Amino acid sequence: MKTDTTEKIIQYIRRNGQVRPYDIGRFLGIGQVAVHRQLKRLTLQGELERVGTPPLVFYTLRINELDRVNQSLNSAANKNVASNLFDDILVSRKKSKHISSQEEKDILEQSRKELLNRI
Repeated sequence: MKTDTTEKIIQYIRRNGQVRPYDIGRFLGIGQVAVHRQLKRLTLQGELERVGTPPLVFYTLRINELDRVNQSLNSAANKNVASNLFDDILVSRKKSKHISSQEEKDILEQSRKELLNRI
């Protein structure tokens, strides 16, 4: 169940990308204990992701891998770069040796992972 405070936190993070607990407390006008309680609950529910280590901790909206890839590939420029990068990786792997169908599948999977890491 999402409360009004929860919705405000999510909207604030959506607008600002990543935020510190201190910033959320100032924005909402609530104490740090209440902020940390909300952030802990949202993190455990999978809504938020904690980045960093104290004293420099940020919270961001949690995005699954597919959403992250879709967002990265939304613009035409990113689509071309990603496509060319994937093609380059695949061609270089194929040139290095004769490969079987299974090896090609493995290369495609590894290339997909490399592409995701570079985006």
